[in-house]
Amino acid sequence: MFKSNLRSALLGSGAAVAMVAVAAPASAGEIEDLRAQIEALQGKLDTLETRQDAVESQGAIAPAAAVEAGDKPKSWKLPGTNTSMNIGGYAKLDLLMDLGPFLGDSYGGSVPVTDNSTGDLRKGTFRAHARQSRFWLKTWTPTDWGELATHIEADFAVNNIGNEIVSNSNALRLRHAYGRLGPVLGGQFWSNFMGFESNAETIDFGGPTGTVFIRQAQLKYTHVFGGSGFSAAVAVENAETTGQPQGGTGPGSGNVSATGGNVGQAGPGVGAAGIAVDRAPDLTGKVVYKHSKGVIVGRGLMRFLGVDSGGGGNSSVGSGLAVSDNAVAWAFGVNGTWRFGPKDAIGGEFNYGRGLGRYLIGSARHAFVCTSACSNNASGLKLSTNFGGYGWYQHKWTDTIRSNIVGGYSQNELDVNAGTGPPLSHLKSNVSAHGNIIWSPVSAVNFGLEVLYARTVFHQQGNNDALRFQIGMQFKF
Repeated sequence: MFKSNLRSALLGSGAAVAMVAVAAPASAGEIEDLRAQIEALQGKLDTLETRQDAVESQGAIAPAAAVEAGDKPKSWKLPGTNTSMNIGGYAKLDLLMDLGPFLGDSYGGSVPVTDNSTGDLRKGTFRAHARQSRFWLKTWTPTDWGELATHIEADFAVNNIGNEIVSNSNALRLRHAYGRLGPVLGGQFWSNFMGFESNAETIDFGGPTGTVFIRQAQLKYTHVFGGSGFSAAVAVENAETTGQPQGGTGPGSGNVSATGGNVGQAGPGVGAAGIAVDRAPDLTGKVVYKHSKGVIVGRGLMRFLGVDSGGGGNSSVGSGLAVSDNAVAWAFGVNGTWRFGPKDAIGGEFNYGRGLGRYLIGSARHAFVCTSACSNNASGLKLSTNFGGYGWYQHKWTDTIRSNIVGGYSQNELDVNAGTGPPLSHLKSNVSAHGNIIWSPVSAVNFGLEVLYARTVFHQQGNNDALRFQIGMQFKF
């Protein structure tokens, strides 16, 4: 089209010159000048057509300022490629008021140990922070092997980093970093054993006790069964053996609250003492059924736990004897959601296992107790029995206002010999209850008010209760 218009214009100019020459008498010199001008116009036309052919042979080039919509929501195409990109995230302000023990920047699944000397029961504490804020970068590219997707995401929710004296600074923390080609995913993402398909909506970052909440490196394969709504996934994931030395004094044992954090955030105990070993990856499996009213999910987990002091003694066990033992841990879980009208929905999750440990919020992250029996491999690793879950109900009052009621429970039973007992600081059970109301004046903004009540029961040490009021302001982009 461009060449046709250009040729017409230039030839038209030449014709006009020729018509002028015919209509008016001209000398021989003037005729020669007109002929030269026509030849010059023809030369310019040939040059421009050659250049245009070269441009077309390289493909069409969009203007520098042009932005083409991508294949995914809120995405755009990278110039010169078929890759869609999205940059997103949110900024969030949390205003916290604890009328009982201070729960930290988010509820960690348990209330601090009852010990006034450590300051964990400093009641009437106010705290404001923006640590939950996050951002991500995602891409999607169609290939002959299926969709190529990448996802990099980070937030600032790092414990004990920065200060509040001048800048209230916090360090950057990796959340997700993975690539996926067709059905194969590699990198850090939600564990395949996590039931994120039915998470409760809470203003508190940690959510209810009793839920599986973990991100880690993994290699995962997912198969979708046509249009049936079923899919299945298996994964090998990062292993991290965590346990509790019986009567020890290392991190995660003894008086855990002396670390200044929640019991559930206190540390890996035996792992910190340097005797935990990870000889095999954690194995996970999941089956998902999506239907018109919601989703139903079944999950499984197998872990291989081990401790080994390398032949030397280790005081964290209590006796200072050499430690070497292994155990196989396992767990299963179910979760789902159900919408029973345009304004109402329910959901929940249940988990049970032997040595579930760090996967379960409210377990203090401990999968076992290691006694002096570890020294002779006589069933020295005493696996914990962990189970828990939560349920939620959501009601939409209007198109912009909704409320959530969430209740969670977790319990930890330790198989130890009568009379010895676990460390006094170890958790036995947790209960949490969240109630909130959230207003979204526009789709990318959430303003919410939440009340949280939590109760923790400790082995041989009694109970502790907490009450928190929280205001959250979230601005998405």
